[in-house]
Amino acid sequence: MGGERTLRAFYFCYFAAIGVTEPFLPVFFRDRGLSLAAIGGLLALLPAIQATVPFAFTVWAEARGIARGLFRTAAAGTVVAFLAFALPAPAWTLAAVMAAYAAIKSPLIPFANAMAFSLLGAGRERFGRLRVFGSLGYIVAAVTVGFALEAAGAGVVLLGGGLALLAAAGVAAAGRLPEPTLKGVHLREAWGDLLRNRALCWFLAATFLVRLSGGTHLTFFTLYLREAGIGEAVAGVAWAVGVAAEVAVMLAWPLLLRRFPLRGLLAVGFGATAVRWAAVTLTANPAGLVLIQTLHGLTFGVTYLASVHLMDTETPPALRASGQALYAAVAFGLAGLLGNGLAGLLAERVALTTLFRLSSLVALLGTALYLATSRPVAAVPAPASSLSRR
Repeated sequence: MGGERTLRAFYFCYFAAIGVTEPFLPVFFRDRGLSLAAIGGLLALLPAIQATVPFAFTVWAEARGIARGLFRTAAAGTVVAFLAFALPAPAWTLAAVMAAYAAIKSPLIPFANAMAFSLLGAGRERFGRLRVFGSLGYIVAAVTVGFALEAAGAGVVLLGGGLALLAAAGVAAAGRLPEPTLKGVHLREAWGDLLRNRALCWFLAATFLVRLSGGTHLTFFTLYLREAGIGEAVAGVAWAVGVAAEVAVMLAWPLLLRRFPLRGLLAVGFGATAVRWAAVTLTANPAGLVLIQTLHGLTFGVTYLASVHLMDTETPPALRASGQALYAAVAFGLAGLLGNGLAGLLAERVALTTLFRLSSLVALLGTALYLATSRPVAAVPAPASSLSRR
């Protein structure tokens, strides 16, 4: 299987697993008798690991030129770690399993994105049309498991997630993939260039705040619907509708990049995040809550694609994988750790409606910071470096 086909298949299978775990792992833990605070703590381990481990993996890979091999090893290990959730274990044992699962899977997307940009070269605006297969996988899994969960119980979360991760590992092992690391490059100089980029540092700070605000939604949106008397089937549809909007953005991404500046796209995505969290609290109507999820096309689709493009453009080519891991560490690591953890703690003290409104204010602050500190960025990223690759 060629490189682009391999990455399409990997994104589909990997994000199908995320389509199982992101909406429904909290329900799986709740049905095992865990408190909301314990669930928030367990889910906070995912970003806690992601804040450090993937970055360490990519730095090591770039120094040794072994990104492709580490990617395949981590994909296989993730399957084993995830299936360990089936063990009948207390909360502290589940925490150990979650830590192992998070550590092994954490470098997969930074490596996959780095390989994608390496493969696409000067055609990096086509990244969205590779990554869209991940969104399609998410939709299929979220809808399927949402209906199956009501009929068959929480065991389908382990079954669906395990099968999807197994397929992702098989694709990674069998497909042809590029080695994204460079040779003959002084990494110390490249890191110096990266650390002196003030605009990039401010962008990461704004990203942290906006992504921090998403902890309430990621941890408690499905449970919020359940408290409102809305079943898991509607929850699965709501999550899938959001990702469907993300799909539309990814398919249109080359056109968006040609017509709008990257800075403007990021500002719209950040601002829509504040609107989305506030809107969730304004209705208890199932159709209305599902409709609000279409904002995911802006809050994740536009924001994520613009962010990984900006990182690939602003990061020295020798640090392509580490640049993606740095973004993941801030957006999904540090921000997720505090966002999920704080959401878990506050959910025991304030109503979920109040929590969503506080999240909206945090996202608004991140948007203001970005607008105040950002500088114009080319709409279409510059061609990739012509330095030799392994």
